[in-house]
Amino acid sequence: MHEFNFSRKMRLAKQNDISSVFEEGTKSGDGLLQVFAKPSDLGHLRVCIIVSKRNWGKKAVVRNRVKRLLREAVRLSQRSLDPGKDFIIIARRRDEVPSLDEYQKSVRKLLRATKT
Repeated sequence: MHEFNFSRKMRLAKQNDISSVFEEGTKSGDGLLQVFAKPSDLGHLRVCIIVSKRNWGKKAVVRNRVKRLLREAVRLSQRSLDPGKDFIIIARRRDEVPSLDEYQKSVRKLLRATKT
């Protein structure tokens, strides 16, 4: 049961680590998401999810919903992902909030595609 949680150790939170992934990582994207990835020697997956106010509007309710959906998509997909990487996931602008299924397909495709 614990293998499917999204614990604190899975969060990429330190500014130095985030900057490092942006500067040295590889980039890929599709219509829903943009992903930056960089190898890590921690032995577990770490993720930073960015949903900007500029792209998603001023309503925090909408931005928080997008973040929750993306966290859930990563949580459900983590077993099929490379555990030795740090990822930054940026939600691209959409007129409507995509479904969990759409985010899950996009997360799986992009996180597997980022070879570093």
